[in-house]
Amino acid sequence: MNVYDFDRTLFPGDSSMHFWAYCKKRYPLIWLHFPAGITKMALYKLGIFHWAQVMEKFFSFMKYLPDKEKIIEEFWDEKVTKIYPWYKDLHKEDDIIISATPYFIINPIAKRLGIKHVIATDMDINTYKIKGLDCAGIEKVNRFREEYGDAKIDNFYSDSYSDMPLAEIADNAFMIDKHGEISNWDFNNKRGQRKNDRLIKRYRKLSFVRAKIEIRRAQRKLRREERRKNHLEKAKND
Repeated sequence: MNVYDFDRTLFPGDSSMHFWAYCKKRYPLIWLHFPAGITKMALYKLGIFHWAQVMEKFFSFMKYLPDKEKIIEEFWDEKVTKIYPWYKDLHKEDDIIISATPYFIINPIAKRLGIKHVIATDMDINTYKIKGLDCAGIEKVNRFREEYGDAKIDNFYSDSYSDMPLAEIADNAFMIDKHGEISNWDFNNKRGQRKNDRLIKRYRKLSFVRAKIEIRRAQRKLRREERRKNHLEKAKND
C-alpha cells in the first residue's frame, strides 16, 4: 500500500486555510472570528496553548456556515483541479491518506480521488472539539498501527520532515517540494531529524495536557448537569 500526506503533498497548500479563505468571501461574518484565532495562535507560539486548541478555535469559524457539509463539497468542486496531476498515475485501490487536517475536510476530496482509506484528525464538525490528539508526527504512526496493525507501507509521500516517523516505517519514502516535484527522502537531513525530535517531545507533553483538558471538560459537564438538576428540583418545589 501507498500512504500520502495531503496538504502540500497531494494538494498545493494548506487545505484548511484555503477553505477558510473560500468561506470568508461568501460569509463575511467569519471575520468576527478572526481576532480570537490570532490570539490563540499567539498563545501557542508562547507555549501557553497546544496546537489542538488552536485547531479547535480556528475551525469554530464554521459556526457561521449555514450548511457545513454542502459548503465543503462546493469548496472541493472548485479546488479539485489543483490536486497534483502525478497522483492519477500513482493511484492504487489500497491508497491511504494520513493527515493532520480534520477528517470532514479530507474525506470528501479523498472520495473524488478514489481513495477509500483516510486517517485524519478526529474533529466534531458541530462542536469543533478534537477527540484524542491531532493526527500529526508520531501520532500518524500510532493511528496507522491502530487501523492496519503491522501492514507494510510500500511507498510514503510527504512534504515535511515532521512525518519522519511514517517515512521510517515505509519501504520507500519520497519528499514533495513546493512545486509538486517528487524526490527521494533524505534520512540524513539533520534539520528534519531535529524537527522530528521536537515533535516527539511535543506529542509526549500533549498526551498529558490533552488528558487534563478532557478531565476538565468532563468536570464542567458534570457541574452543568448538577446545576440543571438543582434548578429543575427548585422549580418543581416552587
